[in-house]
Order: sequence, then structure tokens, then C-alpha cells
Amino acid sequence: MRWRGRRGSSNIEDRRGAGVKAAAGGGGLLLIGFAVIVGLLGGDPTPLLREGIKRTIQEHVLSANPDDALPPELQEEWAGFVAVVLAETEDTWGAHFARKGGAYPEPDLVMFSGGVNSACGYAASAVGPFYCPNDQKIYIDLN
Repeated sequence: MRWRGRRGSSNIEDRRGAGVKAAAGGGGLLLIGFAVIVGLLGGDPTPLLREGIKRTIQEHVLSANPDDALPPELQEEWAGFVAVVLAETEDTWGAHFARKGGAYPEPDLVMFSGGVNSACGYAASAVGPFYCPNDQKIYIDLN
């Protein structure tokens, strides 16, 4: 696909480099430890386990090596490519819906780095690109 010079979507939110707030280092593991104690005492450790795992993942993402990131010029090239692909989907699906008498609700695309909070909850980059129906946004980490 020849994408350079083509229209890019304006439905893009750039959160790269924004970071995600997390508990102080070790907070997630501490919660998991409390969950084990609660479980041994006969309580329900599920809420503590969920929060502990979430915080542990966030801490890992926040401490990721910045040297693993793509160079800025490659990041911008990929961002341009993603904008053109999103514009193509808007045009294609917009025309298809119009032929059927409807309107295509164009989703927003959020570019992020490391991890992101969405209306579907927290997601680390390891999740890969995903769509959150709760906010009708597509999320992608270009790294």
C-alpha cells in the first residue's frame, strides 16, 4: 500500500509519553502478599489479588527500559502510517454504511506508550492493539 501523501485521520489522540500513575515500587507485590494472608485466614482474597496484579503490571511497565523504544523518527513514520490506515477504514466503512442507509460511527484511535487507562480498564503494551467498546476507542502502542 502506498500510504505516504494520503489523507490521515484526525480522530487520533496521542498519549505517547504520558505515562500511567502507579503505586510506589513493590506496592503490587505487597497487596498480593496481603491477599495470601487473607486467603489463609479464610477471607476472600480476590479483590486484593486483582489490584495487586494490576499494580505489579503497572510498576513493570513504568520501569521499562526506555532504550527499548523506537527512535523518534521511526515512531513518527509509524504514527503517520496508522493515521492513513485509520482514514482508509473511515472512508471504506463510511461508504458501506451510507449505501445501507446508515452512518458509520468513526472510532478514535489512542496512541500510547507502556500502558494506558481506558474505559475498559488498564492495559499494558503486552496486550497489543485493542478496541474498547466502552469508550469506542482503538488503542495501540507503536513500540
